Amino acid sequence: MRQADDVAIDKLQAAADRTSSGDLVILPNGMGNLRKADSVATELRRNGRRVGIIPTVAQVQGLAAMAVHEPSADFESAVVAMSNAADNARHGEISVADKSRMTEAGPCQQGDVLGAVQGDVVVIGASVADVAWQVVERLLTAGGELLTLIRGLDADDNLLPDLAARARGMSQALDIEILDGGQPGYPLLLGVE
Repeated sequence: MRQADDVAIDKLQAAADRTSSGDLVILPNGMGNLRKADSVATELRRNGRRVGIIPTVAQVQGLAAMAVHEPSADFESAVVAMSNAADNARHGEISVADKSRMTEAGPCQQGDVLGAVQGDVVVIGASVADVAWQVVERLLTAGGELLTLIRGLDADDNLLPDLAARARGMSQALDIEILDGGQPGYPLLLGVE
């Protein structure tokens, strides 16, 4: 579990405590947060709150869920729609190995670029751009209408525009959204819906 997950849950609990009424939907956006969201929801329900948990394990799933949120919908319908959108968002991430270890794609060394799809490392390489493109290709193989690219702190300025141009070459009908997430540790987060 990453430390950021713990911080996010603490912030969620504090924010929920400051709000005394109303329905609450939790978007954990991480495996660690997903595990802890149940305890937060249980405590809030004990205090009379209606709480739904959308099982998001990646930030792009949270974005997909928020994109379909309809404030005028009844609570249950909103939770179902948001859950379906999150579930249909395939996700990937690019990181750099901080130590040597065994991954699903084989052994990696400190400094190797890792490309993950749905949480599993599927590509190991030396170039962020090359690994990122391989992850984009894997995500788009199953189709999709929207590719979301979220730039991290360590991403090269040309990375996202270059990936977007290559992806448009695969499909002119593909919508591409580029966001500056500013996340540390992940030069790129990706999503396909």
